[in-house]
Parts: sequence; C-alpha cells; structure tokens
Amino acid sequence: MPEDKFVQLNGLRLHYRDFGSEGSPALLFMHGLTGNAHCFDHVAPEFVATHHVLALDFRGHGDSEWHSDGDYAFQRQLSDTIAFLEALGVSKVSLIGSSLGGAVAMVLGAIKPDLVERIVLNDIGPEINLPEPDEAAEALNLLEQQFTDATEALEYYRRCYPPARILPDTVAIEFVRNSLRVTEGGSLRWKADPRVQAVAPTSSTSASSPGMWPLFDAVRAPILVIRGAESETLLTSTVAKMVSRRSGVSAVEVPGVGHTPWLSEPTALAALREFLR
Repeated sequence: MPEDKFVQLNGLRLHYRDFGSEGSPALLFMHGLTGNAHCFDHVAPEFVATHHVLALDFRGHGDSEWHSDGDYAFQRQLSDTIAFLEALGVSKVSLIGSSLGGAVAMVLGAIKPDLVERIVLNDIGPEINLPEPDEAAEALNLLEQQFTDATEALEYYRRCYPPARILPDTVAIEFVRNSLRVTEGGSLRWKADPRVQAVAPTSSTSASSPGMWPLFDAVRAPILVIRGAESETLLTSTVAKMVSRRSGVSAVEVPGVGHTPWLSEPTALAALREFLR
C-alpha cells in the first residue's frame, strides 16, 4: 500500500505518495495543472517491482501547502522538484510528467543531465497548441467550484475534463474523493489553490514559444513522448519534430483520449513498461 508522506522544502510542507520499493531505481510521477499525486494511483503500482515509485504534489496542489503569496511560478515548481529529490537522497531518477509535470521533467532533464535517466512526456512538448479560451476557462473553473458531494464533483470533472469520461466509475470516483477538501462551510472544493491557474499557458508564455526547443535539445536522457490521439494540445506535427530532432526519442499515440492520457491505457502502459525496462 502506498504511504502518504510530507517533506519541508523551500519553506513549504509538500506531500508525496510513496508506493514502495525503496532502494530500487527512483521513478517520479508529476501531475498537471489541475491534478495531484492521486492521478497516478491506478498506474504507479505497475512499476513497484522494478522501481522506487513516488508521486509528488506540487505546491498549492493536492495535500501540499499553499504559498501565502500565491507564488506558483514554473521556476518554483522546478526548484521544489530538485529540492525534493535532494531531500530524499535521489542521485538518479526517471521522470514521468503529465502536462505541467512533463514541462518540469523536460527542463529538469536539460539542466540536470547527470540526475535524470529517462523522461516520459505525457501529452506535452516544447510547443503546445493552446485550447480555445472557453475550454481552458471551464477546465480551470474546476478550482473555483463548490460541490455538495463527490458524485456532483465527478459529474463536473467529467464535463470539463473529457479524459475523465473513459475512467471506470470506481477509479474515477476514488480519484475525485481524494481530490476534494472540506471547506469551513461544509462544502467540497478541489484540492488546489485557485491561484495556481495564473501560470496556465498563454500565447505569450515560454511554454508555447520556440524558446523551449533548446531545452528539449539539451536533454541527454532517452525520451518517450505519449500523445493522446484526440489531443488538441500536443500536435502530431510537434511529436514528429521531436522524434526527428535526435536519436533516443520515441513516441506512441493513445487512441480514444485527449489531453492527457491516464497512462493506464493498454497502449500507454505497454509503452511505459518497454521504455522503463
């Protein structure tokens, strides 16, 4: 059974899930902007036979502490991740990052080449195609909503986040229950500081600019790119460009899902097992 643990880093108390096998090669899962460590509860156990599997809640997400001034800049998430690995004494790590987590993984691989062994980029790359403003707003509004129970929250989550519709009901409701907190008024809200949405990509941010390509090119570790076949965020042309840039970059497309795959889909899981073997 995974353990919920906490560590004090950069002035904040951060939460992570430890799925076990300490002493084995480290494998760190990192979630997206509205996600948390529980996103990987149904896939992380698949790798405990070969890896020490961890899943981190970024600051302001899940059960990690919120920053008093709402400082959730990308550089802070990156700094926290480095400090987290140092605190756990991890000298080599493979990274699996979904969306925001993938961006952190990519930059970490570029600036810490001796630390990062392998990288999985889950529906994210050096260029992203921005969603329509209305779609983006609806997804981020999840952080502002109040719910009466987990069922209502799941209905909203599936409406604003289409990949959640393919999850089995038992898996989906368990994830949502673990992603809700009780407010002082007794209602339920998503476990994330609404201020994290300030770092959501826009047309002027580095996440969508050509400036990310040099960082991608600087990564020495093997890279597996996983793309949701229905994703409007990571385009097939971007994936093709990533694969053609250098050797050691492979890609797989997961049918029937958009941004982002859960990684438990048969296609994704098979690719992960092969890549991390």
